[in-house]
Amino acid sequence: MNKGYKCLMHKLFNNQIFNIFIVSFIALFANFYFGSIGVFPIDTFAFFDSAFAINNGSVPFKDYWVMNGLMVDLLQSIFFFIFGVSWKTYLLHSSLLNMFFGISSYFFLKNQGLNSTPSLFYSSCIALLAYTSVGSPFPDHHSTIFSILGIYFLIAAIKSNNNTLWFLIPLFFFIAFFSKQVPAFYFIITSSLIIILHIIVKKNYICLVPLILSCLILIFFLFLFLNMSNINLNEFLVQYFLFPKTIGTERFSSFVWTFNGIFTQFKFVYIAILPLLFLVVAQFKKSKKFIKSNDFIFIVLILSSSFILIYHQLLTKNQNFIFFSLPLIFGFGHAFLRKYGFKKKIIYIILIFSTIALTTKYHIRFNLDRKFMELQNIEKSKFVKASLIDDKLEGLKWIMPESAKNSFQEVDLLKSSIKFLKNYKAEKYILITEYLFISSVINRNVFSPNRWYTTDGVSYPLRKNIFFEHYRKYYKSKLIEKDINIVFTILPLDIKSIDFIFDSNCITSSKINDILYKHEIKDCF
Repeated sequence: MNKGYKCLMHKLFNNQIFNIFIVSFIALFANFYFGSIGVFPIDTFAFFDSAFAINNGSVPFKDYWVMNGLMVDLLQSIFFFIFGVSWKTYLLHSSLLNMFFGISSYFFLKNQGLNSTPSLFYSSCIALLAYTSVGSPFPDHHSTIFSILGIYFLIAAIKSNNNTLWFLIPLFFFIAFFSKQVPAFYFIITSSLIIILHIIVKKNYICLVPLILSCLILIFFLFLFLNMSNINLNEFLVQYFLFPKTIGTERFSSFVWTFNGIFTQFKFVYIAILPLLFLVVAQFKKSKKFIKSNDFIFIVLILSSSFILIYHQLLTKNQNFIFFSLPLIFGFGHAFLRKYGFKKKIIYIILIFSTIALTTKYHIRFNLDRKFMELQNIEKSKFVKASLIDDKLEGLKWIMPESAKNSFQEVDLLKSSIKFLKNYKAEKYILITEYLFISSVINRNVFSPNRWYTTDGVSYPLRKNIFFEHYRKYYKSKLIEKDINIVFTILPLDIKSIDFIFDSNCITSSKINDILYKHEIKDCF
């Protein structure tokens, strides 16, 4: 009986369909479940209203300022168009990407010679941690996941020399870059250098044909999109390239590079790469030709990817999320140690135990505690059903770090504000808020010149930025062309979100309720 049971389990976990189902279930369920717990408005709803606006005629760069996340906007607008505007559709987008990444990781590890069961184990851990930390669509996660998928396809292309795979590599990096410029840009530079190295060492010049063809097609479609959308090329370059460059330069120059600051925060990632470093040294001692092998290139790609993720996290002000790389690195180490004949079982036990321990650690910290939402010290059961605000938000458990004790009051004020805005039909207006779902709820274009409004100048230029005058001109042009002289703000955003645009004191403000304010702009132009 016991023998029969073991045989059944062996057959089951070696069944491809069963393993794909398990990874898919974990990826979808985890992201849907944990992604619905907690609200950090400016992050949680980052692409909710903008996707709705696109489906109602708004054009990125032209109608609202876009400094990252273009592809997230466009993809989410497709999901809303097909499945309707709702919180569940919003999570479906990120959950399906999480699933695709988990399944791809499974096949990638198998492609490196790992058996079905350990591939299932590591890819399941990856799926549990990859997108779930935030849950809802987010540019950093999209950029990272599509970049790593590009790395997967690059490794597979080098291994098989399949023209289709070479052709697809630029597509993944293209989507990654237009999700967010970094870390995608770092991955693109690293991958390009690896491709050049591969071509020189292996004399595989023919792979340049599908690579170049793919790049040309993508560039063609980019310019076609800009032309058909009547997006000014200079505006596109300023918003997506030049202004973000100033943010990156500022962060790099202000970062304090200390050993403790660089190592301590991501010490487990550094530890995870040790087996791979050991393998490289051991194989190089055996034969200097190892550095010309495909396996060496693959290991370099994984190691460089790890350092890219660490570098990105050190410079970004967003919450950490790269710990999904731990099961990936451990899985990769497991595959290559096995491939090169390391037979001591204790090595693999340590790798598996470490993966379990660290996956559990970061699952508790980011999924259960919702660290990304700053909810780690807040009782999650004290949520309010977001469907009380509107049916479109059904499934979201509303609880915020700042207002956890007064969630019902916050929801009531939002309902009151939404009711007022729904009934306000006198003229066009702009709505400035962190609650980036309201335009879809009131089913009205609120003509906001920005997707979101941060206070530190990362979503649009402040006075100190060299592109401030460009932005001010852009902002005023939106008011003039739409003939708008009313701006509503919802706290915590207030008049400071608009008064820096104007040279004179030409704004008259009035209070609608405890969070909603009306600002009349007169003789500002």
